[in-house]
Amino acid sequence: MKKLMPLLALFTAFILLSGCKNSTNFTPDAEPDSPQENVSCNEISFYLDPSLGNGYGCVTIPESNSLDRPSYYPFIYPTHTEVTIQEYPLIQTQFPPQVWIYPVSRFSEQLPEVIPLLVNDLQSIISDGTHSGKKLPFLPAILEQQTFFAHEKNLTFNGG
Repeated sequence: MKKLMPLLALFTAFILLSGCKNSTNFTPDAEPDSPQENVSCNEISFYLDPSLGNGYGCVTIPESNSLDRPSYYPFIYPTHTEVTIQEYPLIQTQFPPQVWIYPVSRFSEQLPEVIPLLVNDLQSIISDGTHSGKKLPFLPAILEQQTFFAHEKNLTFNGG
């Protein structure tokens, strides 16, 4: 048995060393591809996760610019695109499941004391993930809002 021990040690070393390979052949896993766009509405396209609903509706909302209301009023807005998610899993919510896409230049003209500040915050979030306030810069500007931060994520889409 003592004669077999060196042979067993040599065999074990051979097995262990043969399993080691030079790391120059290592190829890291590729980054997963971004999902393909599946929503096209007017001149805008983006990816909408199918778990959010089974379709979408797209409409163009005409401009609302009432001069008899204060300029911070949330119902002043430019002509914009509204995407409504169909068969959204949550029901009886305060707001319908919608995405509003606004032309920034026209919106800034309508509400110059509000919108440029929100746009700057949005651009900061996109560029470096920071913003100036304790709330997310939502459009339209709603004064009575409560913001909850839960896994927010930046998404990119064509046209914006």
